[in-house]
Amino acid sequence: MTKRFYYSEEKQKVSLKNDHSINDDKFEYIGLVTVNEFNLLLDILFVKYGDDDISLENIEKCFGDFRTYIDKLKKK
Repeated sequence: MTKRFYYSEEKQKVSLKNDHSINDDKFEYIGLVTVNEFNLLLDILFVKYGDDDISLENIEKCFGDFRTYIDKLKKK
C-alpha cells in the first residue's frame, strides 16, 4: 500500500499520510512510497545529510533518484 510522502523545509520534518489530510501548509507533497521504501529513504537521507538541514530541492532530487532506482528494480 502506498502513502503520500510530505516534507517541510522550514520544520525539517517528514510526514507520511494515507490521504491528502495534512493540516499544515508548510509541508510540500513529494511523492508516493510504501512504508518500507519510506524507511529506506530516511536511512539514505540520514547517511547523506546527517543532522544537517536538507533543502526541499535536495529532498526532491534524492526522492527522484530513489524512485527511479526502486522502479527499475521492481521491473520484471
